[in-house]
Amino acid sequence: MHVLFREGYRLFFPWSALVGLGLTVLWGGSFAGGWAMPMPPQTHGMAMILGVWGAAILGFLLTAYPRQNEAVAPGPRLLSGLLALHASSILVILPVGAVLPSALRVVVAASPWLVAAGWSAKIARASLARRY
Repeated sequence: MHVLFREGYRLFFPWSALVGLGLTVLWGGSFAGGWAMPMPPQTHGMAMILGVWGAAILGFLLTAYPRQNEAVAPGPRLLSGLLALHASSILVILPVGAVLPSALRVVVAASPWLVAAGWSAKIARASLARRY
């Protein structure tokens, strides 16, 4: 297994930094007059919260939660799938996602959190079922 896929933080922390850098460059360039405002401030705020902070939180939870509950860490398929879902959720929040229906945008934006919640619910059930 590739070293990046051993724990969640190894993929999601660098991804968080890249998303933050990309959104900051978009916003900074528009303030400098380089191009038109790429998105309204509310959309930018959503992208930063769900994109940058969201990736960092997912990376933390995907690493700390299994360790704390003595569970198996997420596998490469789950990690790469969540990363792809997270990337698509950022794209639908941005103006490029405006071509999609609003309901679909909401579902795609929430999908990484739904998958992570489903995955962690299995760990929580197993953890609660253990007798100490």
